[in-house]
Amino acid sequence: MATTSARLSKQDRCEQLLDTASAIVRARGADALTLVTLAEAAGVSRPIVYDHFDTRPGLLLALYRRRDERHPAASTETVSAAEPAVTEIARVLSTGMAEHPQTRRDRASTGSGWPAAAGRR
Repeated sequence: MATTSARLSKQDRCEQLLDTASAIVRARGADALTLVTLAEAAGVSRPIVYDHFDTRPGLLLALYRRRDERHPAASTETVSAAEPAVTEIARVLSTGMAEHPQTRRDRASTGSGWPAAAGRR
């Protein structure tokens, strides 16, 4: 999971940290995600991670927000691939979203214990 710590813009670094955090949650569960484990996995110093998220609840909130922002895009992509009939769009929305790669990643990243121990730093 280690990534390079090349100089990135603040936004790019935030995206890299969120990608790494998602990978930690998918691989080891939410309880394994701390600011320290994120810094180690991302190959950056702890102050960089603390500068972006301040606390573990702040990191978890950022992950939730990013997931929520991506769902509308996944819905649009799925619906636009469907035939232009109402029944087909309904079918795609009810079954296709479950197969969309982002939905599967999001479902995996919200494994058991996701909000557990949110007070941990």
